[in-house]
Amino acid sequence: MHANSREAVKISLIGDIEALAGLKDTITGETLCDPDKPVVLKRMDFPDPVIKVAIEPKTKADTIFEGLRELYLEIIFDRFNREFKANVGAPQVNYRESILKVNEVKYVHKKQSGGSR
Repeated sequence: MHANSREAVKISLIGDIEALAGLKDTITGETLCDPDKPVVLKRMDFPDPVIKVAIEPKTKADTIFEGLRELYLEIIFDRFNREFKANVGAPQVNYRESILKVNEVKYVHKKQSGGSR
């Protein structure tokens, strides 16, 4: 596969790198091989995203971007803005704990002398 052209191949040999389009029943990390000679490679572990941002268009549909760091999202947003001329706002925290009422707590502090034990 080169930029805009594709060349169909009937067989792929060991060491060949091929591009496959239109696979619907596979996910990232799965191994494709001859069923008569199964080869299963170790799955890749991907860390969970730590930041999420929703893009809210003029319609009710949402697009959510997830990434490990804010820098990754900034790179995606820059590309998104250049290619689609879409503005993306700053990330917002969508869950926050708040103190809702007054509470009384008793605490006794014991000062130690001579170091900790």
